[in-house]
Amino acid sequence: MADSSQDLCKSCKAPVVDAYCPSCGQPKVVQRINGRYIFSEVTAVLNLDKGFFYTVKELIVNPGKNIRSFLAGSRKKLVKPVVYIIFCSLFYTIMQRISGFQDSYINVSDDTPAIDVALISWLSKNYGFMNIFISFFVAVWIKLFTRKKSYHYFELVVLCFYLIGTMMLIAGSLSAISTITSDTVKDIGIFGGMLFVSWGVACFIERKTLRGVIIGFFSFILGFISFTLLITGIGSLGTYLF
Repeated sequence: MADSSQDLCKSCKAPVVDAYCPSCGQPKVVQRINGRYIFSEVTAVLNLDKGFFYTVKELIVNPGKNIRSFLAGSRKKLVKPVVYIIFCSLFYTIMQRISGFQDSYINVSDDTPAIDVALISWLSKNYGFMNIFISFFVAVWIKLFTRKKSYHYFELVVLCFYLIGTMMLIAGSLSAISTITSDTVKDIGIFGGMLFVSWGVACFIERKTLRGVIIGFFSFILGFISFTLLITGIGSLGTYLF
């Protein structure tokens, strides 16, 4: 039985002797939530040594090495992949709403069913978040193209979260700039982001060759097409049923 004179962890109730709980790692003295606490949390996320900006820098400089390291167990410095892609999606969506640039990746015709038009309209307005779902489809194609390697499917999903998240930062930033310059800048952002994903896949599978880039490029394109076909299929099914 624990000594009643010992301090107990406020999280797991385990006895705490040193500065941190030996069971869960929470500090013995928990800082009160105030303005300083909020500021410290924000700076921790934006920290250049470990945080969002550090993650962006490391992914741009050496995406393959850093993602492999994360998957191997070194997970202290990079922002978690789900948090990262959500943050990047939010950034892209905010840039889209503020600057007013339009996405036209999926087009509709006059004979497109109304339910498909509604789905495509929503996706066009929320393209940043759509990429979260596209990541799962891109991972399928990477898995197919690299089936001789021992990558787990969900490891490839993590790869896609990091690469496609960074792609949205690139595309969102340059697309916003294009509203005060020219559409050429937006096109550079879109294709530059796609090339980054392609190069990132090549680095990850340790094939920094044209073949590796082609695998990455077609994985992204086929993943996008697969997702689009699923959405239009759902719309067509809805039209048939209702």
